Formats: sequence, C-alpha cells, structure tokens
Amino acid sequence: MVFRYLGARAATICSIVSICFLSGCSLDFDQFDESDPSQSNNENNVNNVSDMTNDVGGDGIVDPDMDVDMVDMGPTELPIGADCTDDADCGEGKVCADGYCSADCAAAECEEGVCIEWNGELRCAAACETGCDIEGRTDLSCLEAVGPDGMRASACLTDEDQDATSDLLDNCPGMANLDQEDLDADGVGDLCDTNRVCYAGADNGRADFGPFTFGTSEFSLPDYAVRGRIPLVGGRDAAGELVDEVWWLDLNAQTLEMGAQSLPYPSVDFGVAHNGNGFVLTPGATIDDDFQEGRFIVINAREIAVERSFQRTVSDPTMLRTSDGRLWLHGFDDPTTTRWRVFYFDEERQEFVQSTTGTGNRRAWYAATDSTGRGYFYSQGRNLTQSGYLIQMEPGNTSVNLRGIDLPDVTDPFDPIMIPGPGDTLWLWERQTGQAWVYDFPNNDFTRAIDFDLLDTSVDRRYVSLHGGPGFVVLSRPAADSDELNVSIVSLPCLTAANSFNRDGDSIPDVRDNCPIDDNEGQDATDDDLLGDVCDPDDDGDEISDGADVIQDMMGNDIDLSQDSDNDGEPNTTDTDDDNDGIPDAADRYALDTDNDNARNAYDIDDDEDGYFDSLEGVDGSRQDQLQIPNAGFISFVRETANGRTVELAEFNLVREATQPLTATDPHQPRLWSGAQYVMTLDGPPDTATSLTWTDRLMGTSLTYDIGVPIRAADPSAVNPPELAQFFVTTAIDQTSDWKISVVDLTFGDTTVMLQDYYTRLPQLGGLDYDQGRLLFDGAQNGCTNCSDLWTIDGGTFATRVNIETSNPSNARLKYSRYAWIGDAEDGGRTSFSSVLGFGEHAPPGVTDVNSAIATINNDLIVSAQDASGTYNLYFYNSRVDEWFLLLESDDNLIEVDWTD
Repeated sequence: MVFRYLGARAATICSIVSICFLSGCSLDFDQFDESDPSQSNNENNVNNVSDMTNDVGGDGIVDPDMDVDMVDMGPTELPIGADCTDDADCGEGKVCADGYCSADCAAAECEEGVCIEWNGELRCAAACETGCDIEGRTDLSCLEAVGPDGMRASACLTDEDQDATSDLLDNCPGMANLDQEDLDADGVGDLCDTNRVCYAGADNGRADFGPFTFGTSEFSLPDYAVRGRIPLVGGRDAAGELVDEVWWLDLNAQTLEMGAQSLPYPSVDFGVAHNGNGFVLTPGATIDDDFQEGRFIVINAREIAVERSFQRTVSDPTMLRTSDGRLWLHGFDDPTTTRWRVFYFDEERQEFVQSTTGTGNRRAWYAATDSTGRGYFYSQGRNLTQSGYLIQMEPGNTSVNLRGIDLPDVTDPFDPIMIPGPGDTLWLWERQTGQAWVYDFPNNDFTRAIDFDLLDTSVDRRYVSLHGGPGFVVLSRPAADSDELNVSIVSLPCLTAANSFNRDGDSIPDVRDNCPIDDNEGQDATDDDLLGDVCDPDDDGDEISDGADVIQDMMGNDIDLSQDSDNDGEPNTTDTDDDNDGIPDAADRYALDTDNDNARNAYDIDDDEDGYFDSLEGVDGSRQDQLQIPNAGFISFVRETANGRTVELAEFNLVREATQPLTATDPHQPRLWSGAQYVMTLDGPPDTATSLTWTDRLMGTSLTYDIGVPIRAADPSAVNPPELAQFFVTTAIDQTSDWKISVVDLTFGDTTVMLQDYYTRLPQLGGLDYDQGRLLFDGAQNGCTNCSDLWTIDGGTFATRVNIETSNPSNARLKYSRYAWIGDAEDGGRTSFSSVLGFGEHAPPGVTDVNSAIATINNDLIVSAQDASGTYNLYFYNSRVDEWFLLLESDDNLIEVDWTD
C-alpha cells in the first residue's frame, strides 16, 4: 500500500502498520566440506584455513589471522530509517535520502515499512505504532502518513525539533512550532519568519513570480482558497479545443505544474468550491453554453473522483461552502435569462434545494466567505445606480439574507473582488481600476481606503482570495493573446498603508484587528477564529451563542460556559485539554482540533470526523462524540440474562441510557413503529410463540393477540391508531412443518384475530420484514434443505429472489430499501451482510457471530455481535467514515436489534 505523509500527530484512530525488522544474518561454516573443491572460497567469499595464501577472496588483501575477511563480506546492510551518508551505507536496493535509509517503492510495496512521498519521490519509511526505536537515531518521530486511497498509517520520520512535523514538511525545521502557523502563506513558519505577515520577497505587500508558460484560456478557478495550492481547471487550448487538464499553482514553492490526473472529460465553466483539503467542482459545460448537469467532481493533489448526482441544470455556476460544511450554488436558469437562483445541498435528501431567487441584468457573480464562517454571493454593479446584490449565508441556516448594495459609482460595470478581513469586515477592490474600500456588513457601509489602491497594467486578471492572510492572488497576462501567466500575492498587512488605517484607535491596524471597530488591545479570541471575544457572539466556538451558553448548578444558579469550547464545565483558561481530544494543550498541535486532522474546529466542517457536518449535529457539545449523529432515530434491543429477557429502548444518541418500556414476560423480536410510539413483540421464542403483544407507549396501554398457531416472525405493515393495525406474520399451516405468510387485521380493544393467507408457495419460510410496500423474507424451495434464499414481494403476491452471494441467509431486515441479513461466513461463523454496504461479509472486527443486524436511513448499520468473551454487544457501523464503533457493551447478551426513524 502506498501512503503519503500527512504531517499530523499520530492518533489512536489511525490504522496500525506492523514494523518489519531485518532478520540477523549469520554464516553456517558447517555447511561447507573443506575437502570439496566445488565449494570454492572465491565463490563463497569466506576465508578458509586450507587457503595458505591467506587471501580467500582473491582481492589481494591478506587476512593473516584467518578470521572472516570483512572486506570480502561487502557493506553492512542497514534497516529502513537508519542513519546514513550515502547509498552504499544502506545496502543493495536501498538509497540514502536526507540521511535516512530508504528504498524506491514506486514499483513495489515496501517490505520493511510504508511507502510515502519524499520530496517528490515515493520512498519507504519505517513503520511505527507510538514511538521510533531505531538504533543510533534520536531525531525521529512517529507521525501519521496517509495514502492516495485515504488509508492511514504511522511512519518514523526525521523531526529534528520534535514538534510532530517531519523535517520534510516543517516550515521551521530547527525550531519547535506545533501549530506550523504561516500567516502570509510563504512557506516560512511565523516562528522563524523575519516578517510573518508579509510573503517572502514582497515589496510593499506584493510578491510577484512567474511568468509561467500557460496558454490555456477560459480555465476555471475557485473564488477563494485556504493557502497552499490552487487548481486551474479545464478551459481551451490555443486551437480553441476544450481540455481536460488540471494544473496546480503551488504558492509556497512558486510553481505551476500539470496534475498527474485528468478530468473525466474536457470542459469549461466549472463552479469550484474549496472543500477541506481539496475542491469540489460542478460537472462543467462540455459545449458552448451547455447546461451544468451530471455528477460532482472532487479533486485534490492525490486524486480526481466523480461523486454523487448534481441534480440541477444551471448556467454560469458559482459555488461555495460555509464553515458548517454546507455547499451552496448560485446560477442562472439558462444561458440568456436574467433569472438567478440560490440553492443549498441537502445532505440527507442528497439533492439541491432552492433557497431564494431573483432577477436582474445579466451580470457576473462571485463567491466569498468571511472570518465568521459566513458565505457570500455578490454581483457586479451596473447602470447609473451601480446597484449590486449581496447574498449572505449563515452557517447552520438554509435561508439567506439578500440585500441590494449601492456599490461605488466609479466605473460601469463596477466589478468587485471581496476578501475577508479580520473581524466582521470585507475588503473590496474594483477589479479593473484597483480602487479599494472596506465594507462593514452589519452597517451596509463602505469606507474608502485610498491608500490601499492597487495599480496594475496587466490584462485578463483573475483573482483568488486567500483566507487567513488576509490577502489575495492575482493571475494575469502581460499582454493580450499572451501565453505567459504571471502570479502576484498581495498581503494586506504588508501594504504601506496598513499601519495607518486604524478605525478603533487601539494600536492594532484594521487589517490585523480581530475587532476592527471595537477597542480590544489584547486581541483575545477564545476559539481562535479571527473574531475577537469582544465582538464574537460565540466566544468558544461551540455553536451556542454566548447568551445561551450556560448550565445550572444543583442550586439553580447559572454557570457561564461561553469560554468552554468542549462544554466540560472547565473554562479554556484553566482546562488543560480544551478540545477534549486526549492530548494536553501544551503538546497539542491545535488545542481546538477535536479530531486531530490538522484543521482547527473553527475551520473544520466536521470537528469529530464522524462524517456528519457540525451544522447537522447537536449544539450542546454532543458533536464531540462520534456516536452522536443527527436524525439518528430510536433503537430497541433485547437484554438477555439468567433471569430472563427484557426489551430496552432509547433514542440512538442516548442508547447508554436505555429504559424498559414493556412488561412482557418473554419478549422476542421487538419491532418499533411510528417514531417508537408503538412496540410489538412475540410472546415467546419463534416457532413456539402463538401470540404477540402490541404496546402504545404514549397511551401506556398494551394488548395481547392470540394467533392460535406457532409464529416465526411478525412485522407491522400499516398502523392507524387507535382503531386498526395490520401485520404480516409467518405462521405454521395446521401445525405442520410447512409455513405460510398471513395478513392479520387487528382492531384495538378487540382481541379477535382474522388470518388471511398471503403467500404459501415456499414450504420453508423464515425471517420476515415489511417496509414501504415491500416484503422481505427468507425461504427455501421444495426438496431443498440448508439452501435458504432471500425473497421480496413488491406489491401483489409474486416473490422475486434477491441476487446475493450468501449461504443460508436468515433474519432478513428491510429499512428504506436497505437490506440486512445474517449469513454463513468463511470462518464458519454467522456474520452480517447488507446491500447498502455491498454484498459480502461485513462485520465488526474480531467478532465471531452476529445475532441480528439492521440498516438505518443514514446507510449505517447496527448489529448485535458476539465478542471474544462470548457476550453479544451492540456495534455501530458509520458508513460515512467507514468505521465500526462499540455502541453498547454489557456483561449481558444484547440481541435482537431494531431501529426506526
């Protein structure tokens, strides 16, 4: 497996890769017969006492004491990771890379470790778990590495200053700087940067590099990026033909290089939005003025992937992500209309939903975000009024704030570039004239900043806002029709005018002031989000506004938690682990980085890395728990002890606080319905139970219905409380070995039972589940033993076999067209399978058997599985992060799981 170095602290959730040590090598002298001339000492390169010349190797070097001729032995072979000065030190097939024994792994796996990217080459590095014990080295750290496929491992890498960043990537390799801060994005860490707010080599805040030979026109760019690398996507070549190339502009290295992978097709007019460590693209227009339709394209330095449907057709798309991870889209209905629309992507529905619409002159639109995490779509101003639009998207909201803004009347059209400043401000330049303004969003007010004007005589200028500087990148041509591309980085804090522009008079210039219109000399920012506590409505970044961020003590007094990021009752000022990630703040790369993914919570769309955006999760600190997920529904299970069986039920997010809603004496196969208001159980084991009990938890009533014949399984198909309920049941026919599926109509308050035959074609019928008009069960045909299959009935009474590769499926479950069942595993156990996760064995690591399994609406999986001690516990599979979690552990058997939304 090939891994790339990530540079984050090795965490306990990382994949563990075994360390492979070289075996000791010895020579067995007893294997040679000294009288056998066929064992030539020249051939074996070992001194032989019968060789009276004392030159065993024939190399002219005499070994008078008859010991092993060490020259003839060749160089000593060192293990991967050992200290070296040249390739010969490391041995055959190995190289010495920056004083580190390694090997080329471009064509093969590493036999002694993991394969990582090493200064542009793929090299082997020593694997590790928590530390690095390689003789002669004290400069190694066990650091996290990640491969192109996303798999993670840990590797021993040189780390001279022991700050948890390899020297390969450390922006201050001789000075420990845990956070690797680089305010001006010049590749030199703030700790060792002589001017940390100015890009290296900048003159009056502007650094120029290039020109690059780049003849592609109409390429797409993101409107903003978070430092580092910027993609130039698609476009047209000199002949006007569409291209499928992605080029990467590396701001630190000052290079422009074509990516190793191409787009799935040539195209132009992509909407490009920053997405964590990569970018997400709309499908692109494959011909002139063609609509955007197809699938999202996700790109980063490692891969290009086509993902999920893009379910809108738009023209001139613009995209952005707000800090809560929500994707927003702006576009026109067609290539000529003046009607535009704004959509947000609904993660649960997996589709775009319209938020607002409007009309106006056909004009260019752009995207921006600010230091508070808000997003903006904004337009050119046209005509004499110079009015434009500004659309604000708040994190956590799906509605927008649309306002018309009277842009400065200096040119027609007024074509702005907006970039975020610290505090609640946006800086604005007119793209053609370079004139500068500051925009205070709360007051809808522009302030002229004439000393920040930028003069530029280049043409075809393109702008990308750099968040974190603050500043922006300008890509331009020296002249029309040129195939040269120049790049400039403008850093606001380094402009000559920066120090004199200070509206609140607190000695901190506006371009660096996290509350530019509120006096805050100390610049305190509890959540490290570029918005000072004085003007931040959520000081600790826990998504609870300061006014509501309180708890009550036992006496009913309010305790202020507005500066307690992990909501543990201990304020950040005295908390030694602000983000509750298990790493003390003093040793934590980012003290507010819960999942240790090298992205601070203030800028991370998924703080706990559970696959669910923070905006969708609880606002009470529950998002710190990977098992606290939105819209998680309810879970029930049977607890089996020596004293009998009880049914347990709870909200999924509170499963550790499950209660007993039923008083049944021997409940089996609990089934939940209607938001867990109703619970149905068999009164005894399948095959012998003859009755079932229906409980209305809201009303606190239960009724038992005697079916009169043995029951194997039952599931509600329709409920119309409090009058009528209907069930499908699998019952015995005349007490014989043949079984049938029946419909049971029940009237609440009347325990009379009417059985209606529904399906009798298969003599052996087993597990039964019903959902949204489809019936799922397992059964075998005549004359076939131990060969059960899954079958579905989708309306009517005609059964269709489900095409699976599983032996003897049983316990079939169905939720929202998602199957789960138990089947034979290769090791002889019984483990779960699910169509959601792909056909094939899928069970928690280390378990031997699964008792029950059910899929959820979120494509996740809940199972009751047996661990090494023989006890059945509950496990949860989070499909978004492809990980299993122990949901609930007990000394009792926790079995027969059910779930409902």
